[in-house]
Amino acid sequence: DSSVGNHIKIRKTFMRWCMDEGLHKNVEFQKFYKPESLGETIALSAKELRMIRDVDLTNNPRLARIRDHFLIQTYTSLRYSDLVKLEPKHFDLVNGFIHVPITKTDVRPIIPITPPLSAVLERYPSLLFEFVSNVKANKYLKELGKLAGLVSPIIVGHSKGGKRIDQLVPRYQELSTHVARRTFVTVSLEFGVQDSIIRFVTGHKTSDVMAKHYAKPSADVVHDVVCEAWRKL
Repeated sequence: DSSVGNHIKIRKTFMRWCMDEGLHKNVEFQKFYKPESLGETIALSAKELRMIRDVDLTNNPRLARIRDHFLIQTYTSLRYSDLVKLEPKHFDLVNGFIHVPITKTDVRPIIPITPPLSAVLERYPSLLFEFVSNVKANKYLKELGKLAGLVSPIIVGHSKGGKRIDQLVPRYQELSTHVARRTFVTVSLEFGVQDSIIRFVTGHKTSDVMAKHYAKPSADVVHDVVCEAWRKL
């Protein structure tokens, strides 16, 4: 269903452009709607995130490095494509922020260096990281999740041909790099961070008038609120 939806979205965009250019006046394309995908994904709770953080990987440096990368991604809410761009120049350690360009949108997120993030960065004083490909990261994260004890069964579903397909799988099987971004949002809400503050970190846009035009906390306010909340980890 998601593939069909993407095709419809692209074609509607093209037809809308053609209409703006005066190439046609046919509005029938507007009647086609992108089907809602029934696919499901997971986010970790604070308890599960601690399980990942605290698992003993002394004898497994490969997974230890992947764990650190996952934690950095979770604490920053960065997409993996943006995480791999991190360089020393992006870190403002004096003021406690990360300034990194975002590929997908033109929004400049406010990313505070929280206490748990700072603890991970202490293991990388050069602020240089050797990231693996997204495919390898997803494979290794499943190994990590299994070692950390994320073995409880969950039902995951997706849509194929308009039909719902459910499967019972261990929780670690759904662990991937994109879970990190969702986990940041989930755990921040769990710790009581306002969603308007969270959006300034993640860079998500909203059509809500108040959030768009009036909820404009300063970078210092975002920094203090998020850092204080994440001390609970």
